[in-house]
Amino acid sequence: MKKRILVFFLILGMMVAMPIIIFPLNRSVEDAQFNLAVELYRKGQYTDSIAEFDRLLTDMRTKKYGDACYFYRGHGYLAMKQYGMAQEQFGHVVESMPGSSYYDRSLYQYGRTQYLRGNYEAAISVFDAYSASYPTLDYADNSLYWKGESLLGLGERERARVAFEDVLHIYPTGNKADAARFKLRLMEIEDELAAREQSFPVEQPLPEGATPEEIVQWQAKEEQYQSEVERLNDQLEQLRAEIDTLREMGELAESEVEARIEERKKALVAWENILKIKEETLTQKELQLDQQFERIQQISTELERIENE
Repeated sequence: MKKRILVFFLILGMMVAMPIIIFPLNRSVEDAQFNLAVELYRKGQYTDSIAEFDRLLTDMRTKKYGDACYFYRGHGYLAMKQYGMAQEQFGHVVESMPGSSYYDRSLYQYGRTQYLRGNYEAAISVFDAYSASYPTLDYADNSLYWKGESLLGLGERERARVAFEDVLHIYPTGNKADAARFKLRLMEIEDELAAREQSFPVEQPLPEGATPEEIVQWQAKEEQYQSEVERLNDQLEQLRAEIDTLREMGELAESEVEARIEERKKALVAWENILKIKEETLTQKELQLDQQFERIQQISTELERIENE
């Protein structure tokens, strides 16, 4: 009888102890799975990382790391430029997990993926929501800056200008202040060059009465000018590509920012130099054409005088 009682209590003890033993084991496996997925993400192995996060969600049905899985998968797809998939991941956190610690960052990235997909109006709506809800968090100035870029994408230059100016006024020491300042300067110069080129068309008709020699000289100067402008435009496009990279500085880790500051300074100097060269070229072009026009007028007047005599 005593043996039966002893066996009963032994079995009862094992039944009570088993869940206590198994639960920490499962939890440690879940933690290890999450750490593996994060480590792969940090190493840039995004496809493998996403697969491991998928296991956490589907096989292990994690609750502890559910929001983190969607957040990291979003960044993995973003790094691979699969913006539609990235938008789905961040959107899931935004729409289904409002209490998540990843919510505010997912909201910002949801706006970014909308921008990257060319959904500018939707992006503006998300950036406005972030700025209104989290005006003091890390991505508040980024949201305002990318709102400006989205407005440019819609062709609303004046509203975009206001957004960039707001970045400087509200977040003068933020990580997007330099980008906004540079963008405003870029817009100013673009407007100035557009106004100059509009007031002085590149192609002008030759006045009647030009001699063959004058025509040849005129055409040679035109070709030289066109060649110079094309070369400068190629350089401008290269700079714009560099600027696109610099605009991402707000998304970089702090360890990368200092190295990019030097690049930004060099890009600014190079940009100003090229614009100065282009302006000088346009001025020289205007002077040359004025001189040619005066010479042709003189020749025409002389020919009329000879004919009248």
